[in-house]
Amino acid sequence: MSESGLGMGENIGTGGQVSSPSSKYLKESVNLRRYVILLGALWSAAILIVFCWHLWEVYGNTLKAARIQAGDSFEKDLVYRRWAAEHGGVYVPPTKETPPNPYLSHIKNRDVTTTSGQELTLINPAYMTRQVHELGRQQYGHQDHITSLNPIRPENAPDAWEVEALKSFEGGEKEVTELAKIGDKEYMRLMRPMVTEESCLKCHAAQGYKVGDIRGGISVSVPMAPLRAVMNRNIAVVTLGYAVVWVLGLCGLGLGASRMGQRLRENERGVLALQESEEKYRSLFENMLNGFAFHKIVVNEKGAPVDYVFLNANDAFEILTGLKRENLIGKRVTQVLPGIENETADWIEKYGKVALGGEEIRFESYSEPLDKWYSIYAYSPLSNHFVTIFEDITDRKRAEEALQKALDDVRTLRGILPICSNCKKILDDKGQWNQMEIYVHEHTEADFTHGICPECMKELYPDFDLDDDGTPEKEDGL
Repeated sequence: MSESGLGMGENIGTGGQVSSPSSKYLKESVNLRRYVILLGALWSAAILIVFCWHLWEVYGNTLKAARIQAGDSFEKDLVYRRWAAEHGGVYVPPTKETPPNPYLSHIKNRDVTTTSGQELTLINPAYMTRQVHELGRQQYGHQDHITSLNPIRPENAPDAWEVEALKSFEGGEKEVTELAKIGDKEYMRLMRPMVTEESCLKCHAAQGYKVGDIRGGISVSVPMAPLRAVMNRNIAVVTLGYAVVWVLGLCGLGLGASRMGQRLRENERGVLALQESEEKYRSLFENMLNGFAFHKIVVNEKGAPVDYVFLNANDAFEILTGLKRENLIGKRVTQVLPGIENETADWIEKYGKVALGGEEIRFESYSEPLDKWYSIYAYSPLSNHFVTIFEDITDRKRAEEALQKALDDVRTLRGILPICSNCKKILDDKGQWNQMEIYVHEHTEADFTHGICPECMKELYPDFDLDDDGTPEKEDGL
């Protein structure tokens, strides 16, 4: 018997009520549905939050990549511009795309002819940078621009965005970046200042610049279309990944909810079966003819049993013992039956072995306080507890005792009796000769009355006549 089974027994004994499993299952099902919806909402919210954060990271990384490209382009322009400035520019053959720079007419050796007759024209750093930018615009779509608030060449004049950036440089800014449109296309725009160096004064000294002055800046515009295409592909992959994770999470949640629902249904069936079983055992418990009692053993500090407590009992217990259940539940046996610890039956010791050792016992014993005989079966359903199932055998025991006494009485007249052949005295177990009537009286419940038989009457009283039936004749007048 399990501990839960004992709980059932206790409910049986006390008439406890059990709540309807169907209503409990319905309530648990509703709660489970709410929990699943709540967890699904939390899971979806978590996925959405992380997904949005990831999208923001992808977008931020795209802008960062655009700024890095713009920065690299600026530094590249600055490096080859510085190289050209340090060498005083470079000479190239004049062409339609590269005519002599009219803004260098004050330079003495702007145009030269080699000893072989090759004509060359001087390309200063600004001229070279502008042509490289035009080449980059044609091939890669970059909208780079060298400009100044005071340009030598009017075509190098800044646009509105560049004007604001150049003004911020005069206020101390080192870089300006912004996602902006040029025409109908989106660009990552970056602009950094150009600081006047010694090699720059060859062309710009006439404008009043000194070493260290900010004479303008290089504007780099990286087209966002290719970067956004990559970003969109990344977003599609990320979206698909998160969608799969979200769906798998919901599927896992649904599977878990399904299993929990199945467990709830199994629990409901189990509870219904348990209730049905309880009803059967309750009926058996309440209507069984045998006495039933559930106890807990009490031990001393050494672990030896010294008492036990009544936890439950059935109606038959009251009938067979005469003890009322309400007067003994929760009490010790030494309180209910004072002196029981001193009985020769040693009830506490017997039941202690059952409760502490787990053994089962069957025995018959006499209860002095109740003056009854009982046949008892005891077992331990769990540690330190024991159950007794018993019946009253007092009538049987007394019948057995009466039968035994009768058998003993009969046995006293069985066998060979030593008897005197003359006086008919009987020799008893102590070697004494006793009158027959005395011996029989002591060994049976028979009593004697004395009379005389006809033969002895004739022998002892020959003159005394007897009738045919052996009685003395009546004289006339008597």
